[in-house]
Amino acid sequence: GGLGLTVATMQLGVGALYALLVWIVGYNFVPVSGLKPPTKQAPPKTSASDFAKMIPVAFCSAAAHSSSVLALNAGSVSFGQIVKAAEPAFSAVVNTIIYGKSPSFAKWMVLPFIIAGVAFACLKPNPLGGYTIEFDTTALTMASIANLFAAFKGSENHKLMAAPGLKARINGVGNQFAPTTINGFLIALPLIIHREGHQFGQFVE
Repeated sequence: GGLGLTVATMQLGVGALYALLVWIVGYNFVPVSGLKPPTKQAPPKTSASDFAKMIPVAFCSAAAHSSSVLALNAGSVSFGQIVKAAEPAFSAVVNTIIYGKSPSFAKWMVLPFIIAGVAFACLKPNPLGGYTIEFDTTALTMASIANLFAAFKGSENHKLMAAPGLKARINGVGNQFAPTTINGFLIALPLIIHREGHQFGQFVE
């Protein structure tokens, strides 16, 4: 009822519009925020076949983004961030089981400390003088789904960029991210129309 999917999709829409603007003017102005001059960025020279290959990455990206937004709106932001901190662990498991690429033993050992560090930072004092974490089942579920899709996105993106000549045709990291955002927006749009289209008037208000 909180129009979470609509908000998440509109965020992707803003990114998609900016990507198109960058290609039209030929410059990316994001570096200006770091006190650097704009960088040249021409459109990628990808084919229809390349576009099709990008769809799995875009789908995973859109799903991870939307699930993250829902997770952070379902409960406390701090608890959502704790679950999100487990993303490297999800990635390690997915890479090991699905893609047969297990991280090193040292990386496995570091993961619990990353998650525990974020959890420790998110502890809040309670009236009894102790510290607690605001647990929320919905936030746990949606953040876990986001982590799962983010893990698949990373692995699928690695496979995508290994395709012969694709990296050169995309021409830069910016052009790698832009089609993913545009495609993710187009994938998410029909879903929000189906799920929350009847509430668009409320969203505009």
